[in-house]
Amino acid sequence: MKTKTRGRKPVVREKVEAYMAKHPNAKPAEIAKACGCNANYVYSMRNRARKATKNLKPVLSGPVEIKKANELQVGGEHYRSMTVQPWDALEAWLTPEEFRGYQKGVAIAYLARERKKGGTQDIEKAMHHLMKLVESDVFEGARG
Repeated sequence: MKTKTRGRKPVVREKVEAYMAKHPNAKPAEIAKACGCNANYVYSMRNRARKATKNLKPVLSGPVEIKKANELQVGGEHYRSMTVQPWDALEAWLTPEEFRGYQKGVAIAYLARERKKGGTQDIEKAMHHLMKLVESDVFEGARG
């Protein structure tokens, strides 16, 4: 008797996906037995996954250079070209807690407007401010 794979309960699919993720070298018969389905179903899932990922290009190729927040700028060079970047001046003038609030507030503002104004670039700007916040926290931890 041939079992149809269409309309299969999502629970079985999730079990198979989870098992395959934990055991990437497992054979379809082993996966089927562990998940309570037939091996043909496992083969079809594996083939669909391979087809879906066949034309994907790697996101990263080669060594990745990690830059500090001050070495980057989203949307121009207007702050990087300054002798002292505004957020560095604020970091010097504000308490650590005030500076945390500033960075978080700016990130929230960019995220709040991204659908109506800057799109992906606003998300990148928010990430940039959070990157600076993380760097400041790491420095504060080393200092204090």
